[in-house]
Amino acid sequence: MNLARTLLLAVLFVSTVGIGRSHATSVIVPDDFATVQGAIDSGADSVLVRDGTYDEHVSIDHGLSLLAFDASDPSDPSSLPRVKSLTFKPPALSGLATVRGMTSGGEVVLMNQLPGPELEVQMETCRLEAGIVQPSVIEAGALTVLGSMILANVEVSCRRVELSQNDLNGAGIHATHVERGTYRSNDISAPPGVGINVNGDPDLEVERNTIKGATDGVLVTSPFGSLIRENEIIDCSGTAIRTLEPPQPMPSHAPKTEFALAPVPQGTSVVTIDQNTIQDCRGHGIDILSHGGVFVVEKNTIEKVGRSGIHATGWAYMHVHGNGVTGPGGPGVWLQMDAFGEGVGENRILGGGADGMLLEAGTAAFRNVIGRCRGNGIRIFSGSAGGNTTYLNDGSGVSVGGESESHNNIGFGNLRFGLDVDPGQVAHLSCNDWFGNLAGPTGGIAPDPSDRFDHPLFCDLPNDNVYLSSISPILDAPGCGLIGALGEGCNAPAGIPMVPAGARSLEASPRPARANVRFAWSPLAHPARLEVYDVAGALRWSAPLPAGASRAEWTGTNRDGSRASAGLYYARIVGGHERLETRVVIVR
Repeated sequence: MNLARTLLLAVLFVSTVGIGRSHATSVIVPDDFATVQGAIDSGADSVLVRDGTYDEHVSIDHGLSLLAFDASDPSDPSSLPRVKSLTFKPPALSGLATVRGMTSGGEVVLMNQLPGPELEVQMETCRLEAGIVQPSVIEAGALTVLGSMILANVEVSCRRVELSQNDLNGAGIHATHVERGTYRSNDISAPPGVGINVNGDPDLEVERNTIKGATDGVLVTSPFGSLIRENEIIDCSGTAIRTLEPPQPMPSHAPKTEFALAPVPQGTSVVTIDQNTIQDCRGHGIDILSHGGVFVVEKNTIEKVGRSGIHATGWAYMHVHGNGVTGPGGPGVWLQMDAFGEGVGENRILGGGADGMLLEAGTAAFRNVIGRCRGNGIRIFSGSAGGNTTYLNDGSGVSVGGESESHNNIGFGNLRFGLDVDPGQVAHLSCNDWFGNLAGPTGGIAPDPSDRFDHPLFCDLPNDNVYLSSISPILDAPGCGLIGALGEGCNAPAGIPMVPAGARSLEASPRPARANVRFAWSPLAHPARLEVYDVAGALRWSAPLPAGASRAEWTGTNRDGSRASAGLYYARIVGGHERLETRVVIVR
């Protein structure tokens, strides 16, 4: 026996004695036994296996340690001892089977059964070329796999499962009826289906995994008690995160509140989906089918998905908060459900392919920022919209389809109204700011006397910074306080004309205009300039004005001679003591 072997066996003996085994034995393959199976069947507590290929199917039915003799790298097949397959059979006595640094060319098979003793399996830094399977759905035993290379699916239904820090190449994780599942810091690439698919796990943690090229990234059925956090899901052909729940009856009197989480039925579990990064998926970013429970969906970053950023159906207590959604093909947030609880707040949605938010029933929308969407900023039914900033959307800033409240919202530069109300519906307005909306401040309802029509003076609208400058008139509007989702963010706006209304008026006609726009004003005492800006703050046209001038005409072209697009423009006269402004609407 050489010195290295003596020291290794001594370490194994001491560690085994430390956990209560006074007669621990260790053997080495092929030194003491020619085959791995022969060493296992000898009853040794530890079996060390030297590098090489062992042409055998290995089965384990009791607690022991099966270890590579030398340090190993699971990404390098030549560095690990290799067997044809590994099978863990129902044990005579409960125990822990540890396998470290081994390659299994065939499937790793788990065969626990109930009733009877349970075998706990722990695999570390292994290479599993045909994955892990469990032929029967039996909630027995435990499986832990750490730091391993896995090249085919893991399909298990143990009582407890942990997979952490593994590299799954062309493989996913499928777990059924697991009482406690932990899936953390795995790198999953190009699985044949779902990246992580879990069914019926009441205590689930899916954290800090990277999933690329899956159909769905994470799919959880019966998700209550789940934590899905800090995962990165990229380039999936379906939905990044999906949860499905069997039907349950909806309570007849579910509470609704705007700013505090409503009381939840006692014993209801919470599903938390937070701080995930989702990019380039062709389905929804997050898709929830719920029939009860509480969903906390917050601080997720979702970019360039084919459908909605966040979509939910059924009924649930919802808290959708602090998410960022950019470039979804559909709505940024679509609650196609009866949603109770806190509602939808402090989200940022930019460039949606439909309405920024589509909230179909019983939902509060508060302090959201929604801009440049192809539909309305917010489309809401029988709920409330408070303190939102909507800007440059192709529809209205806020569109109301049922009795609702709208207060302290900004509707700026939208192609329809600041707010519109469906025929026959009722909306209660107060302290909103409607400015520069193409069709007017409101449609289907008159503005409230407390509503304002001030330029909000955003910090940097061209770069979508819609914090308010320190000189904004709606930063602390009399009788209203802050209007909009965001407070002060800069001293002065960048790129936006800051022209307060002058003592004299600047008139533009016709309104709207199809081609030329004629301007008129009282004669100027000093030379000045007439300037036309678009709603993003870009200078489109300008002309010098001599002293005494009182008229000018704009041909509806840009400075380069191209035809100006349809939309809203701002005109101003500056120079000397003159500060006049007006709005121009071009239609094509």
